[in-house]
Amino acid sequence: MGPLLRIPAVATALAGIAVPASALAQEAGSSGRTFETFGNWKAVTSKYECGLVSQETSDGYVFGVMAIGEVEALSVARPRGASRPHPDFSANLWFDGRPVAGQWSFAYDTFSTLDIPPVFAEAFKRGKALEFRVDGETLESFSLTGSAKAYAAFASCKDAIYKGPVVPPVAPPPLRARAPDLAAPLPANRAIAAIQPERWVQTYDYPARALREELEGVVTVRMEVSTSGRATGCTIIRSSGSNLLDERTCVILTRHARFDPPTDTEGQPIEGSWTQSINWQIPQSSIPTPIDNGTVIAPPPDGK
Repeated sequence: MGPLLRIPAVATALAGIAVPASALAQEAGSSGRTFETFGNWKAVTSKYECGLVSQETSDGYVFGVMAIGEVEALSVARPRGASRPHPDFSANLWFDGRPVAGQWSFAYDTFSTLDIPPVFAEAFKRGKALEFRVDGETLESFSLTGSAKAYAAFASCKDAIYKGPVVPPVAPPPLRARAPDLAAPLPANRAIAAIQPERWVQTYDYPARALREELEGVVTVRMEVSTSGRATGCTIIRSSGSNLLDERTCVILTRHARFDPPTDTEGQPIEGSWTQSINWQIPQSSIPTPIDNGTVIAPPPDGK
């Protein structure tokens, strides 16, 4: 069995902000969010978070900026049914024809990044148009009308919420686990081994609704592992008490868990299984502090 992974909600799931503006507006009463419109943008504030969200484009895309304390993230939510990017996609922002590089990931119909370039704020405030490009092709363009005033409101919200000590900038999230070791010759009768399980689940994987509803719990799953070292199945063997957290656990692990598969007596990879527990835990502090550069913390293994 793998070690228990603790998932502190340092950076809230980006889908919580990168949804159509109309849907956000409908949440105002129940979520405690308030909104102020500036041209094509809305400044979103609540007791614990600050954000900017674009008006939904004609093709159904929404650009979002989210901050909890001094942890910030960018996201681009796409309409349901749009084609998924290939696993090795590259993406970046362009302001008025000038590229701004970043390291983006994709999950739950949303592109997201914690890798925010220092030039982003000024480019956002002064630009006229923002493009999001994937593999060199423009996926969507967003008007920056009203962006300067919207960003000023966003900055004021952050100043009002975060009054604690200054924390270091959060580094870009690490890559997920390395590729499995399949290079021959492999040792005979090798036991299955998890590859960097502390990287399987990132802090921004915490479901936004689970944060709003303050859902926590420990989920234990059993994964079936293929000869290529990937999880091909996921079964809940102990529920957290929340279907949302249980389902998110299996989605994340089947997507990102990697293993050095076991081998037979001749050193050939064979199928195996692995049991893993994930502890979804919201920090007690209302303003979470980045932990270990914003990555998941895994206690020492308690045995396999």
